[in-house]
Amino acid sequence: MALNAHIYPKIGACRIASIRQADVRELVAKWSATATPTTVHLRYGVLAIVMKAAAKERVLAGSPCRHAVVCGLEAGGGARVVCRKDDEAR
Repeated sequence: MALNAHIYPKIGACRIASIRQADVRELVAKWSATATPTTVHLRYGVLAIVMKAAAKERVLAGSPCRHAVVCGLEAGGGARVVCRKDDEAR
């Protein structure tokens, strides 16, 4: 569902090799504005899996999700924006 509803509409028209870390950060920021931190994390995880698979198949030299600095809302008490270096979906 995340692919069809939230990832393809945003980047589906792009060639996969043209997607950069900046595009990933922008997408996560857009999701963060309208979705819960858990939902953002799940969507990002799906995107990271797709990009990792593309890199494994050598469609990409490397995943744009790997080592991307991803900002999102912190889960829990506050609506604080948190940025972290992400080494792929876990």
